[in-house]
Amino acid sequence: RLQQVREYRGRGLVGEEYRLTNVSEQALVLAEQEFDRSGGNVLAVAIDHLNLLPNESTSVYVIRAGK
Repeated sequence: RLQQVREYRGRGLVGEEYRLTNVSEQALVLAEQEFDRSGGNVLAVAIDHLNLLPNESTSVYVIRAGK
């Protein structure tokens, strides 16, 4: 489950903070590249914890070029 928590705007950038929860019954291994969508103007991605056990959560931060 991926929920947007916050959005920050300023100086031509948009920062987004998400809460990602592993709702499966298996461990989940994450990579920053999974959050870079084609055409999404993504400049950077950071994930607090790259390995999540079932029911664990982590924060995901995405920086995009703003308009």
